Amino acid sequence: MKREPVAVTIWKDGAAWFYLRDDDGAHMATVATAEEAIAYGIVKFITTEEPRFLVRDESGRGWCAERLYTEFDTEEREFISDTALADEEEYGEEPQSFGDWLDNSSANDEYENDDQMFTVIRIN
Repeated sequence: MKREPVAVTIWKDGAAWFYLRDDDGAHMATVATAEEAIAYGIVKFITTEEPRFLVRDESGRGWCAERLYTEFDTEEREFISDTALADEEEYGEEPQSFGDWLDNSSANDEYENDDQMFTVIRIN
């Protein structure tokens, strides 16, 4: 069954992108703007809600805040915990940055930042 080409909003690298699928549902491209999607002949857009996160203090100060995906800046996204760096040395694993975790997380996933004593939980 043929479908119409579509652009689906995805969230990566701190911004909204468009994942383009052709009329067979196969991936055509991933582009940064709606204009680029339209240049591929896309007329249907499916938007997804921007991911939201709960940031909770673990140092005893007791604060908590909700943040949108795009509110995490480049410096925050580049952070790699000491634990991840130690795992790289011990097990040869590629360390995951906080930004990588944001991009690949799902609802209820939790990121513990032991270095700066806070936890981030994906809400949606």
